[in-house]
Amino acid sequence: MDIKLFFSVILVCATLCFHITAEPVEDKRALLDFIDNIYHSRKLNWDERTSACNNWTGITCNHDNSRVVAVRLPAVGFRGSIPANTLSRLSALQILSLRSNGLLVFFHLIF
Repeated sequence: MDIKLFFSVILVCATLCFHITAEPVEDKRALLDFIDNIYHSRKLNWDERTSACNNWTGITCNHDNSRVVAVRLPAVGFRGSIPANTLSRLSALQILSLRSNGLLVFFHLIF
């Protein structure tokens, strides 16, 4: 009986540790690709060694920190156009706020 209790405690601890350290790895890579390929005059605290969900300016993740759901980066000093295949990879994104930046916006109309 004691061995079952021991393994149950180990399983619960491992499960809790997994949920605590969850990180949206693919979303994080997409955001780093974005910031590495666009001019910005204000330095952001985005670093691949830190948690995007807990430490990165302007980033909000879902309840279990597995996906980025909001990017709010007003007046960061972005200039130019949004690099292709960066923010579009954030498939759970619900809010994108890049107001007060110098971004070029292109609309592709299909007739």
